[in-house]
Amino acid sequence: MRHLTILPLCLAIATLATAEDKTLKEVTVTSTSDDIAERRQAATRR
Repeated sequence: MRHLTILPLCLAIATLATAEDKTLKEVTVTSTSDDIAERRQAATRR
């Protein structure tokens, strides 16, 4: 009965060991308005 607990654990550890980390080299953010203008518009909509 104990092997039923150990087998999924071993499979999970094996999956995590083979996982590769992916990172972005660059992120570009563009916006047509600034943060303060968006807050003002949100406040006037209420």
